Amino acid sequence: VVTVCSSFAVPHHEVDGSLMLATERHATMLSLQQRVLPKQVVVGWYSTGETVNENTMLFHEFYGQVCF
Repeated sequence: VVTVCSSFAVPHHEVDGSLMLATERHATMLSLQQRVLPKQVVVGWYSTGETVNENTMLFHEFYGQVCF
């Protein structure tokens, strides 16, 4: 059982056909949240977009490496 109690945005944008994910922002936000709730871990990611494409896989690969 997983209870999701918080989330934070990780900005991204496309530059010349390449996806740029703000991984430093992810690390900063996670660090700040863990100061308050040290047992909190990343369990995945979500998107508000309507499509699944090659960029979606890049997010999945990144969060597959950082999820505990």
